Amino acid sequence: MMGLLRHLAGFVLAAALVASGAQAEPLRPLVTSSGLTQRISSADTLVDGSGRPYVAKALTAVNLYVDAVAGVDSNTCGTGTGALACKTIPQVTRNLCVNYSHSVLPTIHGVAGQTYTEGLSFTGGLLSTATPFCSGIANISFDGHGSTISTTNDWAVKVYYAPIAVELHNVTLQASGTVGAPILVRGTGFIGIKEGVTLGSAAPGFPLVWAYGGAQVVTCPVSLCPANTTLTITGSGLAAFLAQNGGGIQVEGLNVVNVGTPAFTLGYAAAAQNGTIDFVAAPISGATTGPTFNAVRNGVINTLGQTGGYSACPNNYLPGTTCGRMESGGMMAYPGTPTIASGSCGTGCFIQNSEHGFTIVYGTGLGSTSGTTYGPVRIRFATQTDYRACSLQPSDPAIGTPWMLLGAPAGSVNGFFDIYWKGNGSDPANKAIYVSCRSN
Repeated sequence: MMGLLRHLAGFVLAAALVASGAQAEPLRPLVTSSGLTQRISSADTLVDGSGRPYVAKALTAVNLYVDAVAGVDSNTCGTGTGALACKTIPQVTRNLCVNYSHSVLPTIHGVAGQTYTEGLSFTGGLLSTATPFCSGIANISFDGHGSTISTTNDWAVKVYYAPIAVELHNVTLQASGTVGAPILVRGTGFIGIKEGVTLGSAAPGFPLVWAYGGAQVVTCPVSLCPANTTLTITGSGLAAFLAQNGGGIQVEGLNVVNVGTPAFTLGYAAAAQNGTIDFVAAPISGATTGPTFNAVRNGVINTLGQTGGYSACPNNYLPGTTCGRMESGGMMAYPGTPTIASGSCGTGCFIQNSEHGFTIVYGTGLGSTSGTTYGPVRIRFATQTDYRACSLQPSDPAIGTPWMLLGAPAGSVNGFFDIYWKGNGSDPANKAIYVSCRSN
């Protein structure tokens, strides 16, 4: 009964403040001295010993700490450095999710030089209970301060069907074993890569950065984040970047530096099932091995605003030892223009536009004797795309009707087609053939 009276007294006091013209602050959970808004259960009173409601003060910085050497895991750790810190990343993220909600960006701090063997993970409670569901927390920052997250059979950073944006600063991410990679974000999650991030190796068959099912991964451009000048890649995997099932990756406004010739078996960038990858004003340096890209099943890779180039695929500015390929409706924004590999289609013959549709313009000096077969002229594709069919349409029906034989890519050599035509007495000089190809 007394508790109820005190509770009612709190509301009476708040009403009196409003009536007197004073600005009454809304009832909120108690704010601790560390700047964290601690959640309270229904059993906790909302009034103090004088019957006055607790009023939340303006929040300042929110910081939690993890120290693999001096920290001690508990349900309340992380509020300070040293022994007050948590020992492991899963424990500090659990405490962040279970014990607190925030109105400012919380930051988890690592310790320079340390290696954490368990990853930073946030998952949605509907599909996984491996880590707590973080309700009321929209943004989280992890600053490794020069530390490393190195997992075995797991992801270094994972946001899995959790509506949370995670910022990464000053940390090396890597994974080993049979499953896992530096970054996985799936569903409604978002990961922002900021200054000092290095991507190490993934487990075999996994990409370094994987955005899946509508999730997004972006780099903060130097115009917005002046310290974020470089993303460093030292590790190998299936791909450096993979966007799948509507996931998106945007690498923008910083330098991407490959160190030590990483190897990527599928492609440096890979987009599948409506996934999209954009490279925008992000010059890439350093060699890699493997294909430059792979775009499959309506995946799209765009290199708008890129500069430089690599010899394997000079028009799309992505590294690798072989040009990439487009499959089943996948598209590369700048796949390159096929070239004349051998044979003669006349002096000044040229090809314009790029795969999948391009134009061959005959040069001068070609024969036109009726009934004589001319060719073959071998046209080499710019990419490793395996085309299942190409159609040829002359711009002028007066020239001989062309036909072709199609050749698939072999090893590191791109595919080709050989074009033939039969003279009909009309000079083909400066006449065009329109080519449209469909990939497997």
